[in-house]
Amino acid sequence: MKNQFKSFQSEIKGVSDEGEFEAVIATLGVIDSDGDIIERGAFSGATIAIQPAHDSRALSLGKGRVVEVGDQAIIKAKFNLETQSGREWHSQLKFDLANPPAVQEWSFGFMTLKDEMATRDGKTIRLLKKLKEFEVSPVLLGAGMGTGTVSVKNKGEKSKRLVDQADEILSDVDDMIVRVEEIRVMRKAKGNDLSADRIDQIKRMGAKLESVSVQLKNMFNDDAPTPEEMAITETLVRETQLTMREN
Repeated sequence: MKNQFKSFQSEIKGVSDEGEFEAVIATLGVIDSDGDIIERGAFSGATIAIQPAHDSRALSLGKGRVVEVGDQAIIKAKFNLETQSGREWHSQLKFDLANPPAVQEWSFGFMTLKDEMATRDGKTIRLLKKLKEFEVSPVLLGAGMGTGTVSVKNKGEKSKRLVDQADEILSDVDDMIVRVEEIRVMRKAKGNDLSADRIDQIKRMGAKLESVSVQLKNMFNDDAPTPEEMAITETLVRETQLTMREN
């Protein structure tokens, strides 16, 4: 069985001063963004860990269990306030709840024990009947947790405008910068850093972005760039510098 993850922007139901909290992690019986329906009774209700960004090597933030109430799956858990990371995430949730709208995102890890394919409104969907949940994670960007393909260009599809493609790339770069910094902070807190392979990968990404910015500048040498084109180039350069700043 393969580990799978689903991300969501949760409805936080409450956070106590003692570290206890409740959050809605899924709506049962409806088609989610992955084309799945989690059926009522699918969650096992086992006690599971609260992990930062699905980092199994990191110190657990606490523990809890998923319960089903009506059409909602709710994680009822408690942070370990004896740890620094537990206190920090507890503080973050209290702040998020006290200053609406909430922006905290979550992701839960699970293995599928029983499922079946079905057709609804002419579309093929997957019915998740039994799951083995093993962790719930607070994350800064739920969408970066491997929930599906971002974009696939079909053969023969018309190319996007440069401006549109640049907007998509910049959005992905922003996501990557936040994700890398999140993981670095957590690992530095326990005396570690990113692995050499991961740092090398980030450096290669930065080098490619830098190459794109140079090519755009050269392209504009022949013709006077529009303000929109200049904005794209300047933003690419800025994002490249941010990506490589720590390396």
